[in-house]
Amino acid sequence: CHMQTFLALAAKKRLVVEGYHVKAIAFVSLNGQGKAYVETIKLMPEVEFSRESKVSEEQIGKMHHKAHDHCFIANSILSDVVIECA
Repeated sequence: CHMQTFLALAAKKRLVVEGYHVKAIAFVSLNGQGKAYVETIKLMPEVEFSRESKVSEEQIGKMHHKAHDHCFIANSILSDVVIECA
């Protein structure tokens, strides 16, 4: 969901994405009843733009933040979702 939203934002800005890779890690904890649950999900996306696409690291960070805010999965789960940009 995050990737799809990010790609849509890039397309609206006419930025050409040549590659998108993400590493995901889930952190499992025990709740008050001693049952395991996913407490935090960390996404570490790496985006490769075409040379013609002039985009700063700050712009990329803002796009990831906006994609996270609009991601229906992140807005539907109780776990914390952290986006860590390279």
